[in-house]
Amino acid sequence: MAEQTTSTLIFVRESEGQLTGSGCCGKLEGGWRNGKGRPVFVLQRKTLQAIFPLSQAARMHFGRRVEVLHVDPRNQLFLFPRLLMEGIRHRAFGLRFLCALLMIYRLPAVIFNGELLFSGRVPSESEFLTALENRLGRQTVR
Repeated sequence: MAEQTTSTLIFVRESEGQLTGSGCCGKLEGGWRNGKGRPVFVLQRKTLQAIFPLSQAARMHFGRRVEVLHVDPRNQLFLFPRLLMEGIRHRAFGLRFLCALLMIYRLPAVIFNGELLFSGRVPSESEFLTALENRLGRQTVR
């Protein structure tokens, strides 16, 4: 029987590009450079490159049991309702849930089942997988 998605992992990070302000479709991709020839979105690209292996590790380690999402923090129309839904679904109404829901965290952030797991840093792969396993174990005990 196929594994069912039971948990949600959300990586909140800025997109590698910025909206130009000219509408929803105006996006500058990561190759843009400033007047001195330096790349504009260096920090966003470094964060993306650090998070991608964690995303892959979660998919490999947990398969379909965990849905993996990458969200730009400016996407409030998706993020707020999704976090509220996850909090209700997993009965996560503690401080970690409130911090995630009210966006009281630094970027990048990792949110698992509605609870803020990491804020302001990209964890090591072993720390990340251990934290997810602990949360999944706690989820099955409920």
